[in-house]
Amino acid sequence: MKYYNSIHNLPVNIYRDITKTGDLTLLIIDKKCKIDPVELWDVIMNEFFEEFPISEKYRTYLSLMLQASELYNDAFSDPKKLYKRSLAEAKELEAEMYLDGQDATDIDEAAFFMSKYMGYRVNLRELTVYEFFTDLKNMSKHGQKNTT
Repeated sequence: MKYYNSIHNLPVNIYRDITKTGDLTLLIIDKKCKIDPVELWDVIMNEFFEEFPISEKYRTYLSLMLQASELYNDAFSDPKKLYKRSLAEAKELEAEMYLDGQDATDIDEAAFFMSKYMGYRVNLRELTVYEFFTDLKNMSKHGQKNTT
């Protein structure tokens, strides 16, 4: 595999890192591969939203972070467009303010509670986005908590 293109093959730790940093190049495993990471992310996020509907607020946050990432890519690909770095930073601030100080990604915390619930350590490098969020949805749906 040269790149991640689906919630069924994208490890949760990579997804977490992308949502925190906006670095879409993490989707590309083989750096020689010439594929647009923005297109890959669009496919992944469309698949994600179809499978796991999320709040409009978080959807807007992700959209703003994607815009920031595209601006960063433009800024670093062409030295004449370095002003876009400032625009990207402004987009990131707007995204963070939109969430009113909430942590955009609580994946590590969710993995901690999921591990307690399941009785074994959840490995975010092996678990795909689909598996992780399906398990979270099922845990939430059943409202069960393991307090041991």
